Amino acid sequence: MGGPRALLDLFLPALAFGTLDGVTQLLLWWPIVFPLLFIFLPRLRKANWEILLASLALGIVIGVTEEILWRGVYLRLFPDNLWLGLIYPSLLFGLWHICPQATLPNKLPGGKVSFVTYAVLLGLTYGLAAQRTGSIYWPAAAHMIHDTLGLGGLAYAAWLKS
Repeated sequence: MGGPRALLDLFLPALAFGTLDGVTQLLLWWPIVFPLLFIFLPRLRKANWEILLASLALGIVIGVTEEILWRGVYLRLFPDNLWLGLIYPSLLFGLWHICPQATLPNKLPGGKVSFVTYAVLLGLTYGLAAQRTGSIYWPAAAHMIHDTLGLGGLAYAAWLKS
């Protein structure tokens, strides 16, 4: 990939959010609104400050690293190839999300299948936004917020208790 500088370059050029076209903004907003309404707000009363802090830490670490791995690398290596730059990594991103199901199974309708399908849709969403902006800056920001709002700390706290 070219070393640390090339890694940081994946986050450039970062256009001001207000200058992004409506489609790109929609691609970045829906993954924030969905967990806010259906996970964060309904479960907020169960979350103490430790859960919120753990969720924030998980959101930052997972959001940034997954965007580097699943969008940044493919955007850099295959910038003009729809299959290798967008579809293939989005499918792999979805399959990647089978692994956490071994310890923290999805209890929502559809179980593992709905979780993996949702991850593929997120992968396509973040991939399209990265292609449209030429950067993983905004997809990484949306991914961090999405994962934080998913209250991962709550799931891990429940897992540690069992």
